[in-house]
Amino acid sequence: MIKENTFNFENLMVYQKSLVFIDRVYALTETFPAIERFNLSDQFRRAATSIALNIGEGSGSTDKEFNQFLRISKRSLKECVVCTTLSKKRNYITKEQEAELRVLLIEIAKEQWIGKQDQGENKRNVLNTIPSTTSLTHLLAPLSNLKNDYLCTTLIQTMSFLSFKKLLPLALFTVLLLSACSKKEKDPLEKYGVFVKTVMRTDTGAFRGFNFGDKMDSVLARETAKATEADENYLYFEHRIDTLGSFDIAYDFDENGLSEIQSFVYINNINKVDSVFNAFKTYFDDHFGKNETQMGYNVWSVKSADRGNININLSDESADFTADGTPGKISISIYPEKN
Repeated sequence: MIKENTFNFENLMVYQKSLVFIDRVYALTETFPAIERFNLSDQFRRAATSIALNIGEGSGSTDKEFNQFLRISKRSLKECVVCTTLSKKRNYITKEQEAELRVLLIEIAKEQWIGKQDQGENKRNVLNTIPSTTSLTHLLAPLSNLKNDYLCTTLIQTMSFLSFKKLLPLALFTVLLLSACSKKEKDPLEKYGVFVKTVMRTDTGAFRGFNFGDKMDSVLARETAKATEADENYLYFEHRIDTLGSFDIAYDFDENGLSEIQSFVYINNINKVDSVFNAFKTYFDDHFGKNETQMGYNVWSVKSADRGNININLSDESADFTADGTPGKISISIYPEKN
């Protein structure tokens, strides 16, 4: 029975468990050294509180809005995992206390996924819609970079409809033959460094070769990894950059196709953040003109025939990670300007 003078989200199990976790974090951080007051203690408390805040703020809204708040909540949960690890490494908490926190985080993570599924109806499992020929298409993808080669394009399009197993030998032979006969051109992204080259992947499109309006099936088939999370309006991918760092990408979709892109790039060596940030800034300057600075963001505004102005926001959010040993963080947001 729902108590009087309560909001619906207060009865969600994920919200109740997050409150338990917050209380535990506050109690444990009270014992942390004074030097961590504005560092690890503060970061841990803010991340824990953010889990519950975003659940409360997103509840009762549309499916898409609720899912967006849940994604922010999940990212805060991941921050708490890092904070838990750092707390144990610095011997601020015991092994048993670390285990207790991790159990709570796992329980919250499970409830977050259930909440996301229950918020709307008729969700489809887009992870199962990837065509069986995707692996073959990925195998031949490098051929699309060979310019003035009509044969390459025709082969890729044709093989997408045929059996992978039957055409695998032919595909391998074709790759070797065309690679040997075609002049290999230098990757235009090479000059921007490994982070830009890996994250952007190609020199075309708004981001990683994708453009606004692209359909979800197309993004699924052309991304280089399996989606970590997915629902009818959302795809989320996680990638590693060798030992240098990692990045994640969130694609949002509306009835017209791809509608918004958000990526966080994590740099393991905090001393490399400035150079990586400047490399991304130079890339966007070269492709979309000089940027403007607005409220701490570097912003590019690009005119689009069917989507109006497209905004590209670039920011260094490394200051969000105040604990020692945490990676640098760069944010990239690409979205149509709201009218």
